This record gives sequence, structure tokens and C-alpha cells, in this order.
Amino acid sequence: MESFIQRALLAVPIETLALVQMATETALDLLPPLQGWDSIPPSVIQHS
Repeated sequence: MESFIQRALLAVPIETLALVQMATETALDLLPPLQGWDSIPPSVIQHS
């Protein structure tokens, strides 16, 4: 199962990863400063 996930991640273009990173940083900037990653469930992080 993990090998399948690793292959799927490797198949994602670098441009897409950059867009996801920018979107994640923007979403974190919109959150209150005291929250951050702790307010995001691990399932959401893994899903994106």
C-alpha cells in the first residue's frame, strides 16, 4: 500500500506540488497565528 502511495506521489508533476505548497501556505496565512498545523487534521494534510 505504501509503495502505491509513493508511486502516486512520484507521478505528480513538480509544478503541481508547487501549487499545492503555495495553496497550503496561503491557507495557513489565513488561519489565526496561534493555530497553524495543529488545527489541521492529519487526514487533510495526507489528502492534499
